[in-house]
Amino acid sequence: MYTGMPIGHAEGGATLDFLFSYSHWFSARQRAGADYIFTSRGNTGRLEGQALEQKHALRAFWNLPLADHLDMKLSYGWEHVNNLNLEDGVSRTNNLAAAELQYRY
Repeated sequence: MYTGMPIGHAEGGATLDFLFSYSHWFSARQRAGADYIFTSRGNTGRLEGQALEQKHALRAFWNLPLADHLDMKLSYGWEHVNNLNLEDGVSRTNNLAAAELQYRY
């Protein structure tokens, strides 16, 4: 748990997920791509007063060579959650940016 939220996949039953993913290889070490993820949680078995939680998420990444043995990966993710934790009217927007270095030896 991190700040009261489970890390990773929306756990539990009654969850529906769709993933649309595309990536393109420019060379053996250079690739770019994007993902769209839709998740709906609480499709069945909700208690009275609970609302259906829906998430829309976008991710984009780019792997590129920097030098003979050094690669970089840049990524950005955006997510919007409606009815967070099955609570009607509660929403949250999350953003994440990352830069990774990889040394190939």
